[in-house]
Parts: sequence; structure tokens; C-alpha cells
Amino acid sequence: MNKIRDVSERADKGSADLGRKTVRGAAWVFSLQMVNRAFQLAKTVVLARLLAPQDFGLFGTALLTLSILDAVSQPGFWQALIQKKVDVRPYLNTVWTVGVIRSLLIAAALYGASPLVAGFFNVPAAVPIFRIIGLSIVFQNLINIGVIFFEKDLEFHKYFFFQLAGTAGDMVVSISAALLLRSVWALVLGRLAGNIVSCIVSYAVQPWRPRLSLNLAQSKELFRFGRWILGSNVMIFFTSNGDNLFVSKFLGAASLGFYQMAYTVSNTVSTEINRPISTVMFPAYSILQKDLPRLREVYMRVLRLTAFLAFFTAGLIFATAPNLTLTVLGEKWKPVIPLVMILVFRAISGALRGTLGALTKAIGHPEFETQVTFLQLLLLALLIYPAGKLWGLKGVAILVVFQTLATLPVALRLILPQIGMRSFDFLKVAGIPFSISCFMTAVVYGVQSRLPFNLLTLALEGSLGFLVYFGLTRVFHRRLFQDFAYIKNRVWKGTP
Repeated sequence: MNKIRDVSERADKGSADLGRKTVRGAAWVFSLQMVNRAFQLAKTVVLARLLAPQDFGLFGTALLTLSILDAVSQPGFWQALIQKKVDVRPYLNTVWTVGVIRSLLIAAALYGASPLVAGFFNVPAAVPIFRIIGLSIVFQNLINIGVIFFEKDLEFHKYFFFQLAGTAGDMVVSISAALLLRSVWALVLGRLAGNIVSCIVSYAVQPWRPRLSLNLAQSKELFRFGRWILGSNVMIFFTSNGDNLFVSKFLGAASLGFYQMAYTVSNTVSTEINRPISTVMFPAYSILQKDLPRLREVYMRVLRLTAFLAFFTAGLIFATAPNLTLTVLGEKWKPVIPLVMILVFRAISGALRGTLGALTKAIGHPEFETQVTFLQLLLLALLIYPAGKLWGLKGVAILVVFQTLATLPVALRLILPQIGMRSFDFLKVAGIPFSISCFMTAVVYGVQSRLPFNLLTLALEGSLGFLVYFGLTRVFHRRLFQDFAYIKNRVWKGTP
């Protein structure tokens, strides 16, 4: 009996330790996102004032081309290592070697094919940009593979400083080059510098030293899991960037600059919420994959917090889009205002849908994400040309929102039963913050229509939105504040 009690106590202690590590990890990654966003915001504001939409469009076209090659050759080994419960050290050299070889091939292919690609997009001036941007993926894959332990072991305080160094390098070089050159090369050099800095710092913060070694048996083993990640990544890329490809090819580089700026502003919801949650919860869900009641409880907490943050951010961006764009970015970016107000709905659904991504991989069913992504891609392929030709950038934005919302119910029906949840449970969690967000948006938008556009008004609108949203949440959504108390106890007090 004492042995059984000891085993039970150890299990409870392990669960409590996991909870503490998970929420502390979430706090670190969320902090990283906030600091990253501050740096990115500073960089975007300065560059938006110094550079033209055409410059952003040229850089976006180069990144799209690089990302296509990256997506279609990504074997998913990194995710396979995180999902594995065994010691992954014997696999690290193989994974690192595959990444280095793959990146060199991509850089060589982009260098050789750059005139053809530039001709396809009708941007002949971008040939040298394509060739230099290819170097960035080489440094990205030379990063020390040992940093995977920061993510796998939920040591996100180390991950925080590793990622922050690259972001800072990108920002400093981009702004400095923009002040001197006033051209697209500021964006290119910043990207390259950020990856070089991340590579150097990865070896400073992690003692593991990779070496070139390729084990085919290990590669085949990892690819059995990673093939679904590969298929999903390819479709996710074209689902997420099919609109950018269409805009670049048929509407031009300047239109792509406007569209991507609108996406950057509106997608704050999805990026700032999804990335830290997915980064932290994938390894945490993987540990809990056999304990469905516990997994379901943790997922519900994540979903409540995600919905709370997503609807608040989305409502505020929608209401303040005119003032935010003209005051922060400048008059030349005025065409992005209606695009921001449309794309923010895609960001909301993307944030909610994003909570399912880490879950599907962790429970060993990455094929579900692939299937749903394929449906999104099909809708995009069938409808983007008529939508874009008829209504231009607005038509493309509306289609992107439609394809994300239309496939959400399919994702819920496939994934939630695996952990004993219903689609209704998911929608019920989202219903309260949605209603509160609608009221907050109406209040803030009404105030904005009566005041001049400036930074003081923008600060007033943000403060008003915060007070309305949090005040109503306090009254009508008490369960959420229990989740906040749960997180506070684990992060600051260390209680189980």
C-alpha cells in the first residue's frame, strides 16, 4: 500500500512540476513575443516612413520564393524529435546534417533560378535580392541543433534570450541600412543579419556541438512522423501564402506591399497568441498524450485564454484601424485600412484554429491538420482568381477570411473527439469573449469617429477598450479569472 501511495505521490508531483514548467514556459515565450513585437513595431514604423510600399513588395516576393523552397523540402524532423519521449541525442547530428545540406541546396537553387523567378513575377530588379536572401536560410539551418532542448524540456527562459538576439540584430541593421540606403536592401540586410546573430548566439547559450553525420535509418524513422508534417507544411504554406503569390503575380509588387502590411497589422492576433501557445503547448501536450482527462482540462484552459486575448486584440485593431494606420504608418499607407478591417477576422479564426495545431501533432494525428489544410487550399485555388480579378485586394482579403472560417467546423469535428470534446464546447468558450468584444468595438469606434487622429487619441481608444473589455469580462466570465489565478499560483508562487 505504501508503494502504491509513493507512486501516486510521485505522479502528482510530476503533474504539478509539468504544470509549473508549462505556465512558466508560456510566460517566458509570451514575454519574448511582447519584446519581439516591440522591436518589430519599432522597425516597421521606421521602415514604413523611410521606404516605399514597392520596397516591401519586392522583399515580400523574395521571401515568398525562399519560403516555397523551404516548405516543399521541410522533412518535419524537428517536430518529430519533440514528439518523441525517448532520449533524442542520438538523432541530433542526423537532423542537423540534413538541415545543412537542404539549406545549401535551396540557396544554390535560388541563386541559379533567380532570373527566371524574377521574370515570372515581372520584377527584374529583384534578381540580386533573390540571390542574397538565399544565404539567410543557410545561417538559419546552421543554428545549433542543441537549442531543441530549450523547447523539448520547456526551458523557455533560455529560448527567450536566444530568439531575442536575432530579433535585435535584424532591427538594428534594418533601421541603420534604411537611414543610409533608403531602399529594399535595408530589409534584405536586416533579415540576413538577424539569422547570422541567431546562429552565433545559439552556440554561445547551448554547449551541445553538432557534427556532420547522416544516419539513413534514423532519417527514415523520423520521416514516418515528419512526412505528415511535410505534407501539412507544404499545404499550410500555399494556404497561407497563395494570396500573396496571387497578389505579387497579378496585382504587382506595390499591391503586395500594401497587402502584407495590412496582414502584419491585423495578424497581430494570430501571431502574438498562437506562436507562444503552440511553442509551449506542443511539448506539454506530448507529455500528457496518454492522460486524456488531464489533456482535455489543460486544452480548455488554453482555449479560454486564447479566445479572451484574441477577441480583445482583434476588436481593438478593427475599431482603431483608421487612426492606427494614418498616425503610425503615415498617409501613403491609407489603402491598407479596409484590408486591416477585413483581415482581422481571419486573425481571430486563425488564433482559435491555432490551438488545435499543437494538439493534433501531440496526440499523434498530424494527418488531421493536413486534411483540413488541404480543404482550405482547395477553396483558395478555386476562388482566388475570380475574387481578385473582380474586387482586387479587398476580394483577396475576403476570400482568405472565408476559407479560414469555412474549414473551422471541419477541424473541430475531426480533432476534438480525440480528447472527448464536442464542437459545442469549443463554440461556447468563444461565445462570451466574442460578445464582449463586439460591445467594446462599438464603443471605441464610436469615440474614434468624434476625435481627431493622433497618438493621444489612439492611446485614449486603447485605454477605453481595455477598461470596457476587462470590466465586462470580470462580470460575465468569472471562470477565466480562475484560470488567471491558476497561472499566477504556478508562475509566481510555485504551488501545484
